[in-house]
Amino acid sequence: MHLRWHKPNEFAKLSKVQRRELFEWRQSRDDKERPPNKRQRFSRKGSREEVTRSLVSKLVAKQLVEMKKAEEKEEDKGKELKAQVMAILEEAKTNTNSGASVSSNSATSVATSNSLLKGILKKAGAKP
Repeated sequence: MHLRWHKPNEFAKLSKVQRRELFEWRQSRDDKERPPNKRQRFSRKGSREEVTRSLVSKLVAKQLVEMKKAEEKEEDKGKELKAQVMAILEEAKTNTNSGASVSSNSATSVATSNSLLKGILKKAGAKP
């Protein structure tokens, strides 16, 4: 008889003496060699809860990272939009300044444009 794990049908074929010898051999082995039985494997309290908590925390962390990336993209888009509009306003301002001196009317229109731009950006959800 081999000193090893026997399948149930093989174990049933062993004599009582062989079964006893096999049982004693199993009990004498070191814990490192002995595979845990089913009760020992699942008897740890909280193991399933710990695994569940771990998985949930990993998923939450992943979602937070994704949300942060999405927010950064939105901020970048808002900054780009603001820079483009400001460039257009500056270009319009230089075009009006190149012809003659700036009238109070054009200065007022630029100030109005800036406040209008801030309002548009606020409604669009971008930070001014």
